[in-house]
Amino acid sequence: MKLTITFQDYKNANALESILKCILDSDCQLAELRSLNLADINAGHLLINGNWNHIAKLESSLSILSQNYNIDLQMHRIEKPQEYNHTIPYLIETFALEKKDILSNLMAFFIEREITVVEISSSLYPAHHVNSSLLSSKFIIAIPEQQAIISLREEFLDYCDHLNIDAILEPIKSKIL
Repeated sequence: MKLTITFQDYKNANALESILKCILDSDCQLAELRSLNLADINAGHLLINGNWNHIAKLESSLSILSQNYNIDLQMHRIEKPQEYNHTIPYLIETFALEKKDILSNLMAFFIEREITVVEISSSLYPAHHVNSSLLSSKFIIAIPEQQAIISLREEFLDYCDHLNIDAILEPIKSKIL
């Protein structure tokens, strides 16, 4: 059985350490962890493996932790994880002058073609030597094996050129899905 945990912590700087201790004390296994500081908020996502009674023990201890330390916690049990069978993992990196609709346009492109976005991250930063901000994004996508990669690449790069986005689309050579 798997459990996803999402947390936000506004005051307690060691929330992640406390959550990891609860996982260890519950005899569960940490499968994935993503955590970052956003301004004055610590936030993260965890994927946990364990049998049903260890997951139940973890849920109970995390609920107590959340109440005692005022940590926003959301948990969700996963009976059957999503599988990416018959797909090819690709990495996409984009760079562009900041515009409000870039990420939504890119997401629409993938959704229209039934391409699963597995992971996305983006950041906005000041461009040196000019008075503008740049948006950098990274996508990991799962392309269905029946999709013609060459035509998809050409269509995607043309789409990005039309939006004035510099983009790279390349296969992922190590297993991440």
